[in-house]
Amino acid sequence: MDLKRFEYLVTIAEHKSITKAAKALYISQSALSHYLQKVEMEVGTELFDRSATPITLTQAGKCYMESARKILTEHNQLEKEIRDITKHMTGTLTIGTSLERAAGMIPKIIVEFQKRYPGIEIKLLTKSAEKLKVDLREGIVDLLLFPHYGTEKEQGIASQKICEEELVLVAKKGFFNKEMSS
Repeated sequence: MDLKRFEYLVTIAEHKSITKAAKALYISQSALSHYLQKVEMEVGTELFDRSATPITLTQAGKCYMESARKILTEHNQLEKEIRDITKHMTGTLTIGTSLERAAGMIPKIIVEFQKRYPGIEIKLLTKSAEKLKVDLREGIVDLLLFPHYGTEKEQGIASQKICEEELVLVAKKGFFNKEMSS
């Protein structure tokens, strides 16, 4: 089974652009276009409507993507289960978070994690909270780093508090020295 086919087509569907998908996949746009045309010839129909920008899925494409996502999720789950059975601590852990948290929190935890689990590659995905929750449910990401509020009530999502956040008030220099008269 050619899982690359599913990964490529799902990436095109997610980015709604062959050019953007090619960049995300680190391949040329022409190679990805050619690959897509080859797949469409094999299945006998167009999967994407390229007449508009951004491109959209055709009805056949929607059906194809639904199955492709399921296949990729099942494949990832199978690989994870096999690793767990054999206790090989290798593979990829995909973490989703906001860009701000990625810059502030990830560098602090990644060094320690890599010491404990050197065979595990960490992939970081930054998107909006809602998109990341969808990715979590679909098996695209393994873990999310979010503020605690709200996630404990979401169906299909479990949350665990891992730290207390410290909030600071930031102002122009000298602001805190002024007397506040009102």
